[in-house]
Amino acid sequence: MWQVIVVGILGFLNCVCITFHIWTNNGSKLLKYDRLFRKPPYCGIFLDLSLMLTRCKDISEETTDGTMNGEKTTTQNRIDCTPSVYFCATMWHETETEMTQLLESIFRVDYNQHLQKKHEIDVCKRRQGYKNEDSYKFEVHIFFDDAFKDGKGKRGIIVNEYVTKLEKAVSDTAKVVYNGFELEKVKKYETPYGARFVWDLLREDAKLVVHLKDKKRIRNRKRWSQVMYLYYLLSFKMTEFKKLHSKDHEEDLKKLMIDISANTFILALDGDVDFKPEAVTLLLDRMKKDPLVGAACGRIHPIGSGPMVWYQKFEYAISHWLQKATEHVFGCVLCSPGCFSLFRGSALIADNVMKTYTRIAKKAEQYVQYDQGEDRWLCTLLLKQGYRVEYCAASDALTFAPEGFYEFYNQRRRWAPSTMANILDLLMDGNTVRKNNQNFSRPYIFYHLFLFISSILTPGTIFLLIIGAILTAFPAIEPWLALLINGLPIAIFIISIFLAKEDTQLLLAAIFSTIYSLVMLVVLIGLLKEGIESQFCSVTTVFFCFVAGVFLVAAILHPMEMSCILHGVLYFLAVPSMSMLLIFYSVGNMHRVTWGTRENNSQKGDDPSHSVRKRSLGQTCSIGDWCRNILCLNERTDSPVEHNITDGASKSPNKDNGTENDNKINNTDDKSKTSKETWKHNQYQKTTKRVKARRQEQKVSRGKSKGKTFLRNVNN
Repeated sequence: MWQVIVVGILGFLNCVCITFHIWTNNGSKLLKYDRLFRKPPYCGIFLDLSLMLTRCKDISEETTDGTMNGEKTTTQNRIDCTPSVYFCATMWHETETEMTQLLESIFRVDYNQHLQKKHEIDVCKRRQGYKNEDSYKFEVHIFFDDAFKDGKGKRGIIVNEYVTKLEKAVSDTAKVVYNGFELEKVKKYETPYGARFVWDLLREDAKLVVHLKDKKRIRNRKRWSQVMYLYYLLSFKMTEFKKLHSKDHEEDLKKLMIDISANTFILALDGDVDFKPEAVTLLLDRMKKDPLVGAACGRIHPIGSGPMVWYQKFEYAISHWLQKATEHVFGCVLCSPGCFSLFRGSALIADNVMKTYTRIAKKAEQYVQYDQGEDRWLCTLLLKQGYRVEYCAASDALTFAPEGFYEFYNQRRRWAPSTMANILDLLMDGNTVRKNNQNFSRPYIFYHLFLFISSILTPGTIFLLIIGAILTAFPAIEPWLALLINGLPIAIFIISIFLAKEDTQLLLAAIFSTIYSLVMLVVLIGLLKEGIESQFCSVTTVFFCFVAGVFLVAAILHPMEMSCILHGVLYFLAVPSMSMLLIFYSVGNMHRVTWGTRENNSQKGDDPSHSVRKRSLGQTCSIGDWCRNILCLNERTDSPVEHNITDGASKSPNKDNGTENDNKINNTDDKSKTSKETWKHNQYQKTTKRVKARRQEQKVSRGKSKGKTFLRNVNN
C-alpha cells in the first residue's frame, strides 16, 4: 500500500515540476485561446491534466505590433501604438458633489497612470523591450452644455454658477487626491463654440480640457456634445496626424491610420460617475481581446438615498445579473449605457455609424429614437455595422440615481419609448443585421421578439394579475367589483394624461402608486395565507416561489452584491406603478422632449416644443416671463461668475497701446460710465489685484513645499 502512496506523491511532484510555468504570469491578460494552449481540444476525462500540460510555456516570445489582437506584422515603418483613451464626460446642471465625484475618479486614474508609466520606464532599464499592458495614453474632455448666462458683464462673458463650481472643484479635488500637490493655473481660450479651459495633469502627456458650449453658437443637449467630441477626437485629430506623417509613411499610411483608430478608444462618462482605475483597465482588456468588439460596458451601481434609490438598486441588480448576462452569452448586449462605456474609435468611424449619428430628427419616431436615448441608438448603429457590444461584470461604476418620484418618472419617460423604438428597429431589419453581425442568430432575434411582445402586454397582464390577486386574497369580493376597483384609478389616470398638466399627472401617479403599494402588500399577505392553507402546493404559490427563487439564486451567485436582494420587497410593492402606470405615462407624454432630470424652471422654457407653441400662437411675452424678469432683475454679487477668459498660451506683443489680446472674451462696448465711476472702478480693480497677488504668493509658497514632498514620495 505504501508503494502506491509513494508513487502517487512522486507523480504529483513530477507534474508540478513540469507545469511550474503556469503559476507565473508575464502580465498578459485576456489572450486568445490559441496563444494560451498548444492544442485547441482538451481531454474531457483528465481535464485538469490536459489544461496544465497543454499550456504554453512563454507567450511573450511572439512579437506583436501592438494592434491589440496579438497578430504578427510585416510593417516596416511602425510607430508607438500604445492605446489612447479619451475620457469624454458631458455636464449640464450637476451639483458640486457630483462634479467632485467625477473629478476624483479622473485624478485617481491620472495618479495610477503616472505610476504605471514610471514602472514601465524603470523596468525598461533592466529589460529592454518591456511593455506595460496596463499603461495607456489618456486625455480628459468635459463638454459643458449651456455654460453661459445671457448678456455680458463688465469684464467679459458671464459663465453660469455651474461652471464656477466646476472650476473651483478642479483645484480643490486635485489637492485632496494628490495630497496637497496643486495643478498649474488654468489656461483659458476663446473658441468658435464658446470657450475652453485647460489644466495640465500629473502625467506629462495628460490634460484636462473643459469645453464650454454657448447654446447660441452650437447645438445644445447631450447627443450633440457626443457628436462634437467624436468628430473632434476621431476626425480632426486624425486628420492632423495624417498631415504630419504623410511624407514619412506614404506606403503604410492607410494601414497606419487603421491601426491607430483601432487603438483609440472613447470612454463615455456622465458628469456624476464614480469609478476606479481598475474598472477602465478591465474594459480596455476586453477591447484588446477581440477587434470586433465595438463597445464594452461595466456594472452600474446606483447611489443615493431614499425609497426610489432602493428600488433602482434592485432593478439595476437583476437587470445586470439576468438580462445583460443573458444577452452577453446568448448573443451580445444591445445597449451600452453612456454613463460608463468604452467605445472603439475604428468602430465609430465606420460607415453608417458616426455619420448617421449626426442626423437631425425630423419625424416623431426619429425624435424618440435619436434624442431620447442617444446611447442605445449609437449601440444600435454599431450592431447593424457588425460590431459586438460586450458586458464586463467586474468593471464597476457608481452613478447618482434619481431620488425623487417625479424625477424618476421623467427619466423613465425618455428611456421606455427609446428602448422600444431601437429594439423595433433591430427586429424590422433582423435579416440584414443577422447577415452583417455574426452575434445575431435566429433564436436570439426570437428571444428579443418575445421580450418585445411581452413588454407590450405587460400593463394588461399586470392589470389582470392584480384583479386575480385581489380575488384570491378576498374571496368574498365579486369579480365585477374587483374589476371596478382596479379599473377606476387606471381610467382616471389615462384621462389625466390627455387633459391635465404634467405636474398633475405626476401627482396622480404618486397617489395611485401609494394605493397600489398598499394593495400589493395585502396581496402578499393573501398569497402567504393561501400558501400556508394549501401547504405550498397551489399554482400561484409555486409560481411566486419560483420567481423569488430565481432572484435569490442570482443574488447568491453575486455575493458582493447580495445586499441588493433586500430591496426586492419594495420592488414587489412597486410592480403596478412601474409596469403599468409608468408605461401609460411614457406613451402619453412622448411629445415632451425635456430631459427630465437636473432641470430648473428656467431651463423648462428651453423646450423646443414650448418655443414652437409660443411662436404658433403669436405670443411675444407671458406672465411667467414677466415675473421671472422682475425677480431676477438684481443679480447676486456673492458668486464670482464673471470671467475674463484669456488665452493662456500667448499675450499681445503690443503692450503700449493698451489693446487686449484677440483671444480674450471681453466686452468693450460699454462706454456709458462717467469719469468718476471709471476712476472708482479702476481703483477697485487695482486693490483687488494686489490682494489676489498677495494671496497667490502665499499659496504658491505653501504649494511648492507640499508639491516637492509629494513628488519626492512618488518618485521614491
